[in-house]
Amino acid sequence: MPHKDPLQIPEIADVVASFLEPQDLASCICVSKSWWDAFLRHRWQVIVSGCKDPYLATQHTPHLFGPHPDVVFHHRQLIQDLTLVKAVAPFVKHQYPNVRTLTINFSGAPQFLREPVSLELKETFPSLVQLTLMMVNMTPDSWKILKMHPQIKTLQLMGVRIAPTRAEAFWKVIENMENLEMVHCLFSDIHEKLQEDVKFLRMRKLTVHVVWWDYTLFEMIARCPRLEEVAWVQSHDLPVSIDPLQHACWPHLEKLSIEFPLQDGEFASLLQRVGNGQEKAVQLKLVDCSLGANTSAALVPHFNTLVKVNLADCAYVPSTTTRDLLCHCPRLEVLESRNVMAKDIVAGGPWSCQQLRKLAVCFRFEESEKSLQQVIFERLSMLIRLEELIIHIPKNNSTTGDLLEFRLDCGMGQLASLRQLTALRFLSKKSRDYHAGLGTDEFEWIKNHWKKLKMIEGKLNSDHEVDAQLKRALKAHGIAVEF
Repeated sequence: MPHKDPLQIPEIADVVASFLEPQDLASCICVSKSWWDAFLRHRWQVIVSGCKDPYLATQHTPHLFGPHPDVVFHHRQLIQDLTLVKAVAPFVKHQYPNVRTLTINFSGAPQFLREPVSLELKETFPSLVQLTLMMVNMTPDSWKILKMHPQIKTLQLMGVRIAPTRAEAFWKVIENMENLEMVHCLFSDIHEKLQEDVKFLRMRKLTVHVVWWDYTLFEMIARCPRLEEVAWVQSHDLPVSIDPLQHACWPHLEKLSIEFPLQDGEFASLLQRVGNGQEKAVQLKLVDCSLGANTSAALVPHFNTLVKVNLADCAYVPSTTTRDLLCHCPRLEVLESRNVMAKDIVAGGPWSCQQLRKLAVCFRFEESEKSLQQVIFERLSMLIRLEELIIHIPKNNSTTGDLLEFRLDCGMGQLASLRQLTALRFLSKKSRDYHAGLGTDEFEWIKNHWKKLKMIEGKLNSDHEVDAQLKRALKAHGIAVEF
């Protein structure tokens, strides 16, 4: 049987190339003709090139890094992802027929040396679907050029300023986008409201991190009825008026991330518009929000669809909200929450979240509730698919009460069912004095029952000598210890 080079099989070459760095791919194509054929296209799929010194970017012979422009031109048919740093003109002289992702990055360059996007994108990059602009000067015609390229579906803007005279053209571009990300964009000069006829009917994913002084941002979000994923961050601690969102409706929204202060009633009002009052939300992340009874009620329609919930950085989360998530979300895989009182958790029914893979929470007990530790360990023992357990104390915690102690005499032995556990973390942002309470008996138990455990993080025992002894024993057993 004749021998066949396995690299001639495209699937094998693709797998091998995925593990190689650009310099390794460059070496491979020099080995032989067959390796040239196998790896050449992988070497030129992703190219990053540009100018080292921003002050020389406008000269005829700038100090360049990456492939020389002439070499880039020669292989332009193979390039699919192109990043140009502080230099555009030396590279854009011919058509790049297969480039689908283009990044123009002028971060770190002085304002007067940042090139405007004046190139004809439609002619130069006919296959372009994703464009990223970082610290780029936008001329009055820049947005008109983008509008003439309807194939671009994803636009990322970082540090881009939109002047009032260009706002109308900007919105016309955004109307065609399916995915939009804006980070530290400057819209402070835009005071007029959006025109009534401006709607963003194609927008599926929206990520915004801007200072928008008149909150035109919320007008925009309210006009994206097909949103499936939205994340927005408030750059400064300014009063927020979410009135434009009170009439919004997002029947397709599944992933929601909010990182600015919202009160219980405000967030509950928004959550009621997710899925048009029906089961829809899959992922939820909240930062600096204060939740309460209104939010808990608004979460109920989404219990059957929630998969990932992160409330760890909220200003306040009632114990009953965490309890309801554990008791009524059968598809839940990740739950990160705040301090919870054990008596509130135990008061609920059995946990239905049998799919849970990651749990981060802090159970707290009053002095008279020590017996509840056995019940908490019994509830935890139901999570047989759990891979990561984090006993977490949020920063600036003011809740009183003792913590869950991981000792056999407190009920830890019930956790033998957690056979998938790979990471156990005892984290305290407030104090490094918090410890898990582990001893030598618990170490022997861990060796015998948690066969897949790879890491323990945090202080293990209050006694420094015992703590050091446990860490040495765990490391010898192949379990990494971090603190």
